[in-house]
Amino acid sequence: MKRRFWGMFTTKAQPFSKWWQDFRSEVIVIPMKDPLDPIVSVDDKVLTVRTGYHTRRNTIVIPLMLLFTFMPLYMFYDFLPNLSSNQEYAHRMLASIEKEKASNQLRYGAEETEKYARALLDENGEVTWATYLRAKEVEGRLGRFFEV
Repeated sequence: MKRRFWGMFTTKAQPFSKWWQDFRSEVIVIPMKDPLDPIVSVDDKVLTVRTGYHTRRNTIVIPLMLLFTFMPLYMFYDFLPNLSSNQEYAHRMLASIEKEKASNQLRYGAEETEKYARALLDENGEVTWATYLRAKEVEGRLGRFFEV
């Protein structure tokens, strides 16, 4: 079987030792005050060249880094329950259920709501982490709370 492009990549190959002296030779650098665009600065010993890496880093990597830093913090803040609003909800629901019991017109699911609201409040009528977890257990969603 004859290969068509056998020497396409090998005809230009040259040993590295052939170019070693050119790579190791020192070049005289002339200092400049304002070099053109890809050259950033020229000193007596150093020539600094800017590549496209800095542009890509500034336009892609840094915004993604900020996104992946602050989004989890925002999502974690939203993930935590607001205990004061849960306390207001529990007091409001218990007052509403008491009114419905007085008028003898209980709505569907009022018993479950009352159990949840009573489990949400402690003896002082406040919501704590322990009572919040107990209320989630009464509601039947404690496993979901820990699986997230």
